[in-house]
Amino acid sequence: GSNEIRGSYENACEQLALALGDHASLNENDAVLCCGCGTGRELSFYKNRYKLRHITGIDPHVKGKYGDDDFNVRRVQAKAEDLCVRKNASDVSGSITKTLLFPQFQFNKILALDNIYHYKSKRAFYEDCADLLPHGGRVAVTDVILRKDVASLPMWARIVLFAMGVPSRNIWTAKDYHATLTSHGFVDIDIKPIGHQ
Repeated sequence: GSNEIRGSYENACEQLALALGDHASLNENDAVLCCGCGTGRELSFYKNRYKLRHITGIDPHVKGKYGDDDFNVRRVQAKAEDLCVRKNASDVSGSITKTLLFPQFQFNKILALDNIYHYKSKRAFYEDCADLLPHGGRVAVTDVILRKDVASLPMWARIVLFAMGVPSRNIWTAKDYHATLTSHGFVDIDIKPIGHQ
């Protein structure tokens, strides 16, 4: 029945969160930013499972408080697009000013569990991560990655992705990922397929 389906879904969500946390090598020394944390359940899961020093989650729908009074687990109402706001300077210099949502280097790892394809721009997200993280910082995400370019998808597949709120500019191949991450200074790029799990 429905309880069986709900249990299977919750188990699958936990397994995906665990796979991401393990891939990010989360540990007790980490200060983690978790983008798109929803209700906040994954924050407590990560904090307890990996004994994190601190975890902050952002989500545009944060309301009230989740969980216990642990000051090392917090939620902030914000979208991924709010991580770094860029504005053109008002003078003739043409420079761009950046305002970070959090102090630079406050986090050493940034996670996005099953939501990055909905962002306004994945490219901007990775640029923001590069601005926020210290040298050696780590970004770990779960994402849908195509084998071929989005233009090669059948029309029905593009319609389904559009209906799910996935902008076509966010549908990447592994080659797109490598090019974008390398351009933002990321190294040790590891794309791990998890479709078999």
